[in-house]
Amino acid sequence: MKRDQDFGPMLQCCMVEHMDGREWDDLSDGAQERVSAVAGDCAEMLGHAAKPRVFYARVSLMGHRTIGICRVTEAPLAGVTMLRCEKDGGVEWVSPAAVYSVTEVPDAVAEAEIASALRHAQEVQAEAERRAAQLRSERAAATACVVVHAESKMVGAIASKAGLLRLSDTALQAALVDNGLDGFSLSPLDNDAHDPIGFSFYTTAVDADAERLVDAMCDLGFSSVNVRPAVDEDELVESIPF
Repeated sequence: MKRDQDFGPMLQCCMVEHMDGREWDDLSDGAQERVSAVAGDCAEMLGHAAKPRVFYARVSLMGHRTIGICRVTEAPLAGVTMLRCEKDGGVEWVSPAAVYSVTEVPDAVAEAEIASALRHAQEVQAEAERRAAQLRSERAAATACVVVHAESKMVGAIASKAGLLRLSDTALQAALVDNGLDGFSLSPLDNDAHDPIGFSFYTTAVDADAERLVDAMCDLGFSSVNVRPAVDEDELVESIPF
């Protein structure tokens, strides 16, 4: 009601020339109520007309990039009409000029696909957690050696069991970062069966980085970590199968 009363005088100002020049205060209470009611109806219609349409769509962008299924709304940003694309709890604002295609998808189809993608992501996460737990258990039953070849300025880590020091392992990457070893180019090391057993890298601070690597291996949960010199330089050189 308060909104209608606010819009009433605005509408009356627009209509004053058609009302014999009478101002708002000159109108009777009944006339004010009628004008306010009309103003409220007009404001509601304008509000519905201005409300943007929200829909699901597959959005593809120029440059062969796709956002996939998302909830799309046309909305202003910095004075420009943009596409507001909501997906996975995040929002990406897209300029219409960057859009290659927008394929609208029925709500039921989109929601089913989103639910399926969420289930798949949860299954992948569960498998990753299971694998991480298995690695922690296997590392607790294994040992690791930090191997040093001072002459060639090489340091490496070798596990007693294959597969425990894969460079793709997020736990290994985190342990290296936490111990200040994230700036090196790591070379994988394999055994004679070409199974991954460790990695190596070049460094100008052999002793200090060997200590950091010991700490990283301890953080990974190996039952024991020893430091030893390399048998020869080839022990820390990446094996390349021919």
